Amino acid sequence: MAIKSKEELIKYLDSRRMRIAEDRKETQNVCLYLKSKYNIPIGVTSDIMCREGAAGYSRFIQFALFERISGNLKPEDFFTKQEIDFYSHQRYEEPKVEFPLRIQAIQITDDQYIGKISAQELMKYRDAQMINYNTNTQRTMKLVIRGETKQWKITLDNSAVKSIQNNMHDKTFISNTITLNMPEETDFSYDEDTCTLIIKEIKYFDILDGYHRYIAMSNEFNTDSSFDYPMELRIVCFPEYKAKQMIFQEDQKTKMKSLDSKYFDQTDNANKVIARLNGDPTCNLSGSLIMNGGIINPAELSVLIAQYWFRGQISKAEGKARVISVTKTLKESFNYLTETDSAYLEEWDYRTIAAAIYLIAKKIPKKDYQQLIPLLKKGSEELNKGFVINNKGTSRKLQNIYGKIIDEFYENNAYTN
Repeated sequence: MAIKSKEELIKYLDSRRMRIAEDRKETQNVCLYLKSKYNIPIGVTSDIMCREGAAGYSRFIQFALFERISGNLKPEDFFTKQEIDFYSHQRYEEPKVEFPLRIQAIQITDDQYIGKISAQELMKYRDAQMINYNTNTQRTMKLVIRGETKQWKITLDNSAVKSIQNNMHDKTFISNTITLNMPEETDFSYDEDTCTLIIKEIKYFDILDGYHRYIAMSNEFNTDSSFDYPMELRIVCFPEYKAKQMIFQEDQKTKMKSLDSKYFDQTDNANKVIARLNGDPTCNLSGSLIMNGGIINPAELSVLIAQYWFRGQISKAEGKARVISVTKTLKESFNYLTETDSAYLEEWDYRTIAAAIYLIAKKIPKKDYQQLIPLLKKGSEELNKGFVINNKGTSRKLQNIYGKIIDEFYENNAYTN
């Protein structure tokens, strides 16, 4: 039997621990059990049960929690035999972080420093319980109501975490900033001669920004303890009001439309197809699939390619093969269109893009493109403002309209293969 994914484990643990957290006595029993059997600090278990969930914690702690609160499922549903044998007899040992901490950093102001940190170093802080999620200085949490019990849950976009983790695993993630805030009472100093931030003593850092990246690193580290990745590190010493202002300021950044944002993901298979087409001198639209002033809007083209050719889970090997195949298919169709009607060498509107890609995806004979594209464009006008190409492509309703028009076209023309 295949072991369930780590994401499924976290989801299962969250559903179980939130039910148990409704009962204070039972929550206390869980804390005492994990302390007695695995030596896991009561504070750690309490944070997991009542606030944070198991995401970001070590695989060992996740196993211990599962062993105590699991329902009908068995450890072998989520853990390998080697993990079960090892973790069953393990005792928690809180890692020792030696003080003072010496971090190479550039001083920006008296309370802001910029340096770098490795995933290995950050995981040492994690395992020493030095990374804290401060609910007063973080983005809105999610209120979960079960019966008469209310719980606040950390808001976590699991798909974003998984995407970051995959990119880190493939070494394609572009390192950016994790911001850690020192409590105001922290004893620290800065050596300008050596550009060193010296932290003499600290109980924990509040993570102000970069929580999803931190969880992604934690998940990858739990899978492979040799995993490492360099990250930009910002260390600040802000009072609560200033920490909140920073979160507000970061949230004011100009955001791209989700459709455009998706096109900028260069690990996406659909975008790889577009890059190949743009770089192929034998494609008549080479260099014209660009955002501003191009013939085809690549963001709209990208989501349509993804919708028709890259749906669902695809292995890396299958993805590479499909990129090559789809690129060839689109190039042949684009070349046919532009060589039979020069109008297709001018800008395509979104109705043209949607109609043409649908015909190509459905393997409609090229000889019928010239007649069908105008018919599909006219048919799509039935949706009026309801017709858009969004980050998921086009609607099922639109595709049904296309299908009926094509069926009628071949019926009227007594088409035979």
